[in-house]
Amino acid sequence: LRPWIGDLLGYVESDEAQLADGMKATKTWLQGLESWLSGENNIGADGPVPRNFLEREQLTIADISMFSALIQSFELAFTEEYLADVPSVVRWFTALYDMPVFAEVYELETRAPLLIRTPAKEEL
Repeated sequence: LRPWIGDLLGYVESDEAQLADGMKATKTWLQGLESWLSGENNIGADGPVPRNFLEREQLTIADISMFSALIQSFELAFTEEYLADVPSVVRWFTALYDMPVFAEVYELETRAPLLIRTPAKEEL
């Protein structure tokens, strides 16, 4: 994320090759997160069992940390096109984004809007 987001925020300068490498590395990382959240490796009797949270079936420090690491990317860089092949990541992030506790802590009403459309609220 650093070459890409850092360049957007102006605290690092990245050339086109560094930006492309940053976008590619970020996509690879997001695809790994997609695999985990989609349940690709969590097979139940009826097939993959998607995960609503990173650990257990409740909000944990893992979700809070990951959300914190990704919020600027969702505000500044991640477009619907870029995220098209990671729908479980989008589902997970927007579900957290819609939780009142995140709105309060991150003062979401005063921040830049997400570059993606937030789907209707889903109960986790």
